[in-house]
Amino acid sequence: MATGKRYYWIKLKDSFMNSEVVDFLMSQPNGASYVVLYQMLCLKTINTGGRLTCQIGDIIIPFDIEKIQRDCKWFSLDTVRVALGLYKQLGLIYEEQDGTLVLVNHAEMVGSETDYSAQKRLQRENRRRQLPMQTGDSTADNSVDNVHTDIRDKRTDIRDKEIRDKDKDNGSPAVDAGLAEIIRSFEDNLGGFPPAAREDLLGWREIFTDDLILLAIKKAALAGIRKWNYVNGILKAWKNEGVKTIGDVQSRDERRNPPAGQQQKPSAKDDYDAIFGGLG
Repeated sequence: MATGKRYYWIKLKDSFMNSEVVDFLMSQPNGASYVVLYQMLCLKTINTGGRLTCQIGDIIIPFDIEKIQRDCKWFSLDTVRVALGLYKQLGLIYEEQDGTLVLVNHAEMVGSETDYSAQKRLQRENRRRQLPMQTGDSTADNSVDNVHTDIRDKRTDIRDKEIRDKDKDNGSPAVDAGLAEIIRSFEDNLGGFPPAAREDLLGWREIFTDDLILLAIKKAALAGIRKWNYVNGILKAWKNEGVKTIGDVQSRDERRNPPAGQQQKPSAKDDYDAIFGGLG
């Protein structure tokens, strides 16, 4: 019986262990520990979108080295300290003005699925295995497909079909994994992806890297505004200000947010107005 629980896992591309970043980490003393610690931090920040923070009441507290060492207790303080320094140099993480560490490629490293979705996926796989045994006149078994149809599954099927590349290689359609990841991240963090926004998204991918678009989605989630227009507004503001990299975003945020104690942090509504006020 499905309970609505969500399960998470680490997603590793087949090229992950052969990447230049991992090769560099593995060449260092304790390199294997640095790679494993990075993967543990990805799982540790599942519910915070890659941000190394914890919440106590209404207070959000950034992790420090001691907190990371306590939670990932297989590693010494020195190992954690050196690993974080290497992650920053390699662009795996960046530090916000308040000291919060953010994993840049978090969305690419973590996968998730509800137990209900897993159940429906297994049902579809079982039906596909049985198709060769059915005749064209047999419709009794197929009637099951019309019972308890899940709207989210339908939306996912349509989305997967739409994101297939129209260009075909040897007759086999290629799947645009980057686009699929962006839409999946939007749906996981903000809700259903509006079909009308697809053309806008394709246009932004010609201007920004997928990592920047994923970061815009993450910022919308952190602001608590579950709308494509808000993500679209963030990207427009970045374009107008010449933002090209995640480092540019960090610098922009530092300019907009003076040191703590000098100015009250703007609310989500203030941020929303700041973005859309100049776009009319």
